[in-house]
Amino acid sequence: MKYLKYSAFLLVLLITTCQSFGSLVQEPRLSFNSMEIAGISLNGVSLIAHVDIQNPNAFSIPLPKVEWELFINTASFIAGTLKNDKTISKQDTVTWTYP
Repeated sequence: MKYLKYSAFLLVLLITTCQSFGSLVQEPRLSFNSMEIAGISLNGVSLIAHVDIQNPNAFSIPLPKVEWELFINTASFIAGTLKNDKTISKQDTVTWTYP
């Protein structure tokens, strides 16, 4: 019976901790900073996008690969993948430049 009380206490503690764990870990926030024209040719326009990525967490986040997609209204306009080994420090913001 004694172990049953301890088990019940640990179960309640675990459930409470798991529920509050979701508020401790937050997704990085992305925001569009700016875009510039890198070049114009007969094939099209080359653009360079500057995107801010903010880490609101109290720990660093490794970002080995980021897949992104830009929508205009509900239509997909352009998509890509950033493949580089970057890390965003805790509670920091970095600007990624993507051609």
